[in-house]
Amino acid sequence: MKKTELKNMKEWSLCSLFHYVMPIVVALAFAACSSDNEDDIPVLSAEADFVSYSIQGYSNQATIDKENHSIFLQLPATVTDGSALVPVFQLSEGAIATINHEVQRSGTQTLDFNDLVLYTVTAADGMTAELWYVTVTNNDHTGPYGMGNFLTASCSNNGSRPDGFYLQQQHTGTNSDVNCGPACATMALRWADSSFQGTVEQARQSIPYSEIDGGTWWFPRDIWHYINNNDVRAYLWDFTDASYDGYIRTICNLLDEGNLAISCLNGSKISTQNALSRGYRTHKHYSGGSGHFLLIKGYRVVNGVTWFEVHDPWGLDMTYPDGSYMGANRYYLGYEVATSIDWNIFTVVVPTKD
Repeated sequence: MKKTELKNMKEWSLCSLFHYVMPIVVALAFAACSSDNEDDIPVLSAEADFVSYSIQGYSNQATIDKENHSIFLQLPATVTDGSALVPVFQLSEGAIATINHEVQRSGTQTLDFNDLVLYTVTAADGMTAELWYVTVTNNDHTGPYGMGNFLTASCSNNGSRPDGFYLQQQHTGTNSDVNCGPACATMALRWADSSFQGTVEQARQSIPYSEIDGGTWWFPRDIWHYINNNDVRAYLWDFTDASYDGYIRTICNLLDEGNLAISCLNGSKISTQNALSRGYRTHKHYSGGSGHFLLIKGYRVVNGVTWFEVHDPWGLDMTYPDGSYMGANRYYLGYEVATSIDWNIFTVVVPTKD
């Protein structure tokens, strides 16, 4: 064989080998690179949760509801101001918490917890974001009721009747629309004397027309008269010279002493619930209003604001999911009540029966 032919054969053999072997090498190399790249790409979490939540300096741990994205943390009753507390928390791995687009860092920033705090938690994947509602309070009810979170003083005169003493004026005869006075008087007697069995209808029948003007509308004196006729020593307080703040202080003092108060006010001046606050127990659960009696049975001072705990006889048969009447144990702003009492200068003060 000639040298030229041998050389051509070797070159052909090398080319053939390269032609068949190289695709296999490239494929293996590509597969190896692809496998290495997949292992190097991290899988980012889509979880956007709070794992733990507390307040710096307190051992109390929050209840975390992941399904509803809410947190509830009750601090000791001695904590009466939530305006500068430092939250300590843990988030899902890689997640970030913000408030109004400002990043929140555990244990380093003060927040105002006097009312609800709203966080946005964004997961590590940068795509998943959840809103979280945080309530920090020193009690179990003022926040859910709509008054704020930090209670500093309270009083509730609930009486001893197992079934309570709330009555509404609806369905009490031909004068139901104006029977707020008889209803409040009857409630007060049920509270003052647990053996009292009288009804709103019987109160109306006892005094069908006011001794003041002969009309069907009762005045404070009619209420006072009916209560005293049933052996409870109520009296009339003339608050003509009282300031608004003085009225609030006096009512709170009377309640602390174990009394009830029945005041006549202009109901249109009391705030009405809106769609967003429908689940709360603050403000009226109905619109409108004019001259109207309320029975004041307690108070709450929350975030420095006084709320009166009232039985409002204008119940309208409206109830909460648990079946209790919306007119019972509602909370009206003390200042609104004080500035609304331009219907009559007297408040009826009712003690327990001697």
